[in-house]
Amino acid sequence: MYFTETEIEMITEIFENLNGSKEFDDNFEKEMSKKLENLASIHRVPNFGISQKERSEIVQAFSSHGGHWYKCPNGHHYIIGDCGGAVTTAKCPECDAVIGGASHRLLESNQDAQAEMLEGTGIVGSPYRNPFEARW
Repeated sequence: MYFTETEIEMITEIFENLNGSKEFDDNFEKEMSKKLENLASIHRVPNFGISQKERSEIVQAFSSHGGHWYKCPNGHHYIIGDCGGAVTTAKCPECDAVIGGASHRLLESNQDAQAEMLEGTGIVGSPYRNPFEARW
């Protein structure tokens, strides 16, 4: 995940405030909440604002058609359909990083995210689809 200089300064300030000697009272909590909300509004975080239920529904919808989940170099999730193997490259719609791969080999800058995305959905993932499984 990448951050701008401004975002790094904001994170540093929040970290220093939380680890400082200030007493944690209602005013301090409101101040920190406001700073965190401000940071979240300028730096979109993958899966931020999406519930576990929504994620589960998305994963279940895609799982009926096969495919495999991955992450771009900046942590944004994407799915490769059909067999789930990387056969071409594209750009991440969130950050324009190169995603995918070639010859069923994922780019080294991308990460497997199958286990992470299936967690808590009740779906059991398999690294390979059954070639004899018929789907209509």
